Amino acid sequence: MGTALRQTIETMALDHGNAPGPWLDDLERKLITEAKGTITQGISIDAEAESLGIGIRVLQGIIGATRSGLARKE
Repeated sequence: MGTALRQTIETMALDHGNAPGPWLDDLERKLITEAKGTITQGISIDAEAESLGIGIRVLQGIIGATRSGLARKE
């Protein structure tokens, strides 16, 4: 997922001058909001919360790395 997400963000960046900016902040907020809205079944609330936290940290890491890469290209 990480590679595909990063490539997708880099492709989207082309429409934004190949630079990070408010568009990337908005995308990050939307992705996190969507992730928080997922519903799982068959696992405890604690396990779900832990998994969600890990997923959000991974998402933020991918976006952060992509943001840094775009900033270096400026």
